[in-house]
Amino acid sequence: MAQMPPLPEQPYRDVVSATELMPFRSKKISLRHSRALLPLTATAITCVVLFTIGGQISTVTDVMNYMRVLAVFLVFAMFAGVYYYVGERKNMAWYLVPVVITVVQMWFLLQPYFYVFRKLLPGDIKATGFMSAFMGMFFGAGLMEELLKAVPALLGLLIALRLRKSGQPGGVVTRGLALQGPADGLLMGMAAGAAFILVETLQQYVPNTIAQVAQNTRGDQGLALMMGFVLLLPRVLNGVIGHMAWAGISGYFVWLA
Repeated sequence: MAQMPPLPEQPYRDVVSATELMPFRSKKISLRHSRALLPLTATAITCVVLFTIGGQISTVTDVMNYMRVLAVFLVFAMFAGVYYYVGERKNMAWYLVPVVITVVQMWFLLQPYFYVFRKLLPGDIKATGFMSAFMGMFFGAGLMEELLKAVPALLGLLIALRLRKSGQPGGVVTRGLALQGPADGLLMGMAAGAAFILVETLQQYVPNTIAQVAQNTRGDQGLALMMGFVLLLPRVLNGVIGHMAWAGISGYFVWLA
């Protein structure tokens, strides 16, 4: 086996510089402007909140609050990973707008969606038979959900087209909301998908699972909460290849329009 070449000799110095002892003092490093500052700060705050809630859990509400904080951090971490990977320079705070739009739709506008996709269109998700069930899930679940998550990107596209038509650069708000490129469309979709995951998982699937397990086990609340937690993690983590991914693809193609 060939031997590895020796490492080059390092110049010897009697004195260690201040930046070698404390690298954060280097003039080449600015923690305040570092793109790692936000995720590191979010991680630290999340840990403090989780320890605080976990140390005084006494009710089901406390457990649900613990799950909510953990779920929000997980979707943020997945979103931030893509945000930094694609090198998007648009401030991350703007992607709270797609989150708010999606949450508002799911809390207040679901009935119109249900009426259009499950009444007017063949979207009966409870239909039996292969073709009927397929059409029901296609219209009543898939198509409806993807349109709901694509609304923020579509609104951003409308603002961008309006700015282009007017020939004006727009203000800070309109520029921030306008769809600015393929990565922006991707991230708008992913932010909407993250909101969809949180609402669907924490408002529907986890509470329903807890209630069902408690009923089947004749009131074993501990087991019911554990099963809710077991469901929470894979449903949220699956978002990076599920709701967030599909909505991100939709946002990307909206920009191509």
